[in-house]
Amino acid sequence: MQTEASSAGSESGSAASPTVATLSGYESLECYSDEKNRLLNAAVQLDMEMSVEKCASYCSSFISADRLYKYFGVEAAGWCFCGDNPTRDLNNVKGEGCSEPCLDSSKNELCRGQWAIQVYSVSSDFTPPMSFLDRLQLL
Repeated sequence: MQTEASSAGSESGSAASPTVATLSGYESLECYSDEKNRLLNAAVQLDMEMSVEKCASYCSSFISADRLYKYFGVEAAGWCFCGDNPTRDLNNVKGEGCSEPCLDSSKNELCRGQWAIQVYSVSSDFTPPMSFLDRLQLL
């Protein structure tokens, strides 16, 4: 799984602003509003070193040949949410609350703010990782 965050630093040498990560096998959607009834509510993880790639890996760890979370999202710097379908209409919130970086600062990625979630969906070129049962069969 590869991530890219494209952003240029300023000419004064200051650090580049965090960017929306691109991730092979996933399509980056938008920054959406969230609430107590979470937009993606099938699985959740808090990680003090959260990155977009780590969230994608967490959400894909539940899959089997016939089971795959179609969406994942990062929120409030360190939260990761997974789900099959959003629980309500996607409400694009561009701007306010959408500029928080992920806690893993080495990646320079946006993980959005409190009650604002950056959502990714599985794309047509997604290749699922080998499941635990598939790995056992190889032994």
